[in-house]
Amino acid sequence: MTSQSKQLLDIRRKVEKNAERVAGLAGWTDQTMRFAKETILDWIPGGKMPELETPSGFNPMIASALDMIPREMQKFACSFHLPLGQLVQLPTDKRIHLFRNARQGLAKRINKDLPFLPIDWWLAVNHFCKMDEGEVVGEEEFLEQIESFQKATEDHEVLFSCALKQRSRMRPACRVDGIPFSVKYSGIQGAFMFDHDCCVWFSEKDERFYIVTLRPSLGLEDFPFAGKTDKSGFMLSGIELSRPNWAITDSFEELGKALGAVRSFMGIE
Repeated sequence: MTSQSKQLLDIRRKVEKNAERVAGLAGWTDQTMRFAKETILDWIPGGKMPELETPSGFNPMIASALDMIPREMQKFACSFHLPLGQLVQLPTDKRIHLFRNARQGLAKRINKDLPFLPIDWWLAVNHFCKMDEGEVVGEEEFLEQIESFQKATEDHEVLFSCALKQRSRMRPACRVDGIPFSVKYSGIQGAFMFDHDCCVWFSEKDERFYIVTLRPSLGLEDFPFAGKTDKSGFMLSGIELSRPNWAITDSFEELGKALGAVRSFMGIE
């Protein structure tokens, strides 16, 4: 066994040992908790069937499982790393509380001499992550991510700089009809973090637009979506009744009409 393989094996063992703990910190649902170990280990390259892997690599939950983040900071780091599908299903008060804490943390971040806040640790970790759709991390790159973050934690100035750079990277770059728009998956969290309750994400992989809000509803329950589905029955346009805060449109024209209804419903100028 090579030294790289041994290092990866040791990491996988420690992450597996702590997987359920960090999933619990993140507030995963009972259904997803059943697969906590498998889900989190899938993010790490070097599994038993590498030909089937598409690992996304290092992230705040892995950093927490490896105790690279102080324990008292891990709950926020793990909670804020919730996959989007789980995030929008959280009870409204929990979603709003989660992002309100993030916004307050950003507002307090005035100078580098303040003690590190949970939001700083989350941002600093993500500076070294592949956060966006379809990005795959190999074994060597994964180990480099961990090594780079470990070095950053040894220097307060460096860690603070990483957090600020990530903050700037996640700020929404543009808007469509007054609503933040991003072609990056991480732009959704960025929009919510920068005091927006609603945003649009264009998935280049699916070639579809997703409208997401922190509020209970987008106000699109009666919107005349095209209602298209693909060959497997996956919705291409519409809103799931169980998730009225999440909508999909498959054309820019339909997006524009839907956003008009969202702006009216939410009172967005």
